Amino acid sequence: MNRRFIVVITLAAACGKKDDGAENAKSGKPAATIDVAGINALVPATLQDELVFEQREVVTDHTGGGSGPKVRFTVAVPKSWERKPYGIVDDFAALGPPASSKLDGSIQFSLKSACKQDGICLVQDSKAWAELADKEVFATYRRDGIVFERDEVRPNDRLAILRSDSARYVVYVWWQDGGKRYRICWTKLSGAVQVAAQAFEKSCRAVAVAGE
Repeated sequence: MNRRFIVVITLAAACGKKDDGAENAKSGKPAATIDVAGINALVPATLQDELVFEQREVVTDHTGGGSGPKVRFTVAVPKSWERKPYGIVDDFAALGPPASSKLDGSIQFSLKSACKQDGICLVQDSKAWAELADKEVFATYRRDGIVFERDEVRPNDRLAILRSDSARYVVYVWWQDGGKRYRICWTKLSGAVQVAAQAFEKSCRAVAVAGE
């Protein structure tokens, strides 16, 4: 299968994404202010009634039992979206349209804070995080039927827009040099909502994190 790779390498380390400190997570203050209007401006006219973004706080933990270190994601998602159940894995936050929405089932959106696949979280430099993200996230899409429309690699983050016969994916991963975890913002858009990929790309890029 022919794949079209467009890789943009940015050498300036200042382009990396920064996680906010744990103090905001403890105080309950928002981790950041997101340009929600800018995201809404990217929603195609055909979907503007169904996809009106707002800023939201989503809290997860690292243990799966609800008692671990708290992590707060500040994110822009459409109004009326609700948290979706995902077993007992509390470090994974899935959100989507309510069952009553005509978009239910056509959009999947998730946030995750992760480290090595074996669960061991060690301090690593940017190069090591980039290699790990490629192995554990992006390599899973290198299969027949998936095309990389864009693949943008920077020192402390990576964005890929992918396409299959029935869906488009927005996959954004970021990390800190010397950090213990990397973060993932993932969206799957099926059917007519595939045209909203640009809005979800901006939403993922804008996610801020407070906590470990």
